[in-house]
Amino acid sequence: MKYVGADLHEHSITICVMVKVRGKRKVEARRSLMCQDTEAIREFWNTGSAKKAIIAE
Repeated sequence: MKYVGADLHEHSITICVMVKVRGKRKVEARRSLMCQDTEAIREFWNTGSAKKAIIAE
């Protein structure tokens, strides 16, 4: 199972993707990006690490 967490701040967002391997969680990908860098955010989502997310504030 894959878990995606996003920590949104005024100027930056940190995204962490974790997977469950043999009952243990492992970090698959982690990125901190500037909110205005929409191309980098889009590129990260399109890599396959994080295809779906629920973001709540």
